[in-house]
Amino acid sequence: MQDFEAWNERMFRKYNNVRLYRHPNPFIRFIESERVRLILSAITDAERVVDVGCGEGYVLSRIPAKVRAGVDISETAVKEASRDEKAIIVRSYAESTPFTDSYFDAAVCSEVLEHTEKPEAVVRELARIVRPGGTVVLSVPNEPLINRIKDIVWSLGLFSILFPGVPRRQNDEWHLHSFDRRMLESACEAGALGIERIHSVPVFFLPVRYVAVCRNAKDSPSAPAEMFGRRLKRKSGYFDATG
Repeated sequence: MQDFEAWNERMFRKYNNVRLYRHPNPFIRFIESERVRLILSAITDAERVVDVGCGEGYVLSRIPAKVRAGVDISETAVKEASRDEKAIIVRSYAESTPFTDSYFDAAVCSEVLEHTEKPEAVVRELARIVRPGGTVVLSVPNEPLINRIKDIVWSLGLFSILFPGVPRRQNDEWHLHSFDRRMLESACEAGALGIERIHSVPVFFLPVRYVAVCRNAKDSPSAPAEMFGRRLKRKSGYFDATG
């Protein structure tokens, strides 16, 4: 686990998420803004929301919930996310968060599963901490299509012009899994999540990203009063559940 933490920290610092939201290519910025719009539209009525793999907190800061929690294993990420003083930030593995069963109305896990060692375990954890009937929103890159697009642009000699700062292959280093729609559906099934719809971003004939809106089909008690199931170490601006 410590090796994974060190590797993830290096990768996060090298490929932080914010660079895509501010990328000079307007098409990339549009894809990311559309992804965020679809995520937020799926959780508008949720009062308690957790963003697992929140990174710097870009999506988390835009969630209109009374209770907002963000989780990331990167120390750099949680320090950045903790600038949002109204959010509860936790440093934790996505596969084993410190939250009590069924506490949240909704969970977001956006562009995260491909970076984890066990994506299906992450989805099962999301199902555990979201109440029965609650919403789980997952998004992943469609790696095979993205790589084909990159290959075409590279062959035309336009890669550095259209995709400055973007690696030729993400699954060579930063992505541990190459997700497509079928793999996303399989992960949802592993967590006993009922898929309500899968959005293709930006459009159905060019699905660079997939956003799955799921319903938690589990049968378990209602939300408890306490957020955490155990005592956590308090650090500057966030809780640490790794120790």
